[in-house]
Amino acid sequence: MSDVVITGTGCISPHGRGIAALWTGLLEGRSAFKPLTLFDASMFRNPLAGVVDGYPQSNDESAPCRAMRMLTDAADEALQDALGLQGGASSAEIS
Repeated sequence: MSDVVITGTGCISPHGRGIAALWTGLLEGRSAFKPLTLFDASMFRNPLAGVVDGYPQSNDESAPCRAMRMLTDAADEALQDALGLQGGASSAEIS
């Protein structure tokens, strides 16, 4: 079995952007579920979901899609964390 090294973390979640926002929401026991507004959810029994705010849909076909913008932001945070460029949550704070 090969060794695995995790060099940085990044996260976009319904609690907000970044590992610190997610960790704070979890520690405070806050629910991140709310009514769906991106599409008509009336066909579902439960209209609640973990909705990520701050990434509006774009009608511009040349713009990156919503999911790609979230992915890019999470990857950017992970890279910055790996390089020590921003104060993310440390493993000592999480464990």
